[in-house]
Parts: sequence; structure tokens; C-alpha cells
Amino acid sequence: MAVTQAIRALDLLKSRGMLRLRDFIADGIEPETLARLVRDEQIIRPARGLYQLPDTQIDAAFMFAERLCWYRRESSASSQLSSPLN
Repeated sequence: MAVTQAIRALDLLKSRGMLRLRDFIADGIEPETLARLVRDEQIIRPARGLYQLPDTQIDAAFMFAERLCWYRRESSASSQLSSPLN
């Protein structure tokens, strides 16, 4: 039996708890697969680029990871706005 991307994604989340989109892509799992799993309510997306199983307990480490992603996105956007144009 071939293991589908959806099964691999669910297995990764079961073993790691929370993953970033880039982690899935590095493992050969397409964003469309994740979108389908979210739509089917098999996984949730608590923040942009973060995915977890619906029954995963949120602890301080997960909250930190979520905030870190937000901070990186915000600091990247502000540094692009403040850089001089050539």
C-alpha cells in the first residue's frame, strides 16, 4: 500500500506535535495536501505557516513557536520598509 502525503503529514504531526509549512515541504508534502486536511478538519492551523492536530495540547513551547513565526514575519516586513531604495 502506498503511503499518501496526507498520511505522512498526520504521522509527522503525531510524532512532533506542531510543524511549519517549510517542514512539510522539506518532507515532500505539498501545501495543497495541508489545505485539504485543514478543510476536512483533520488538522488545524493556529497561525500562518503552523499546523497541528486538533487534539494537541498547547503548551508554552507551542505558544513561543507561534509568536516567533509572527515576530519574524513582522520584523521582516518592517526591515523591508525601512531599507533605502537604490
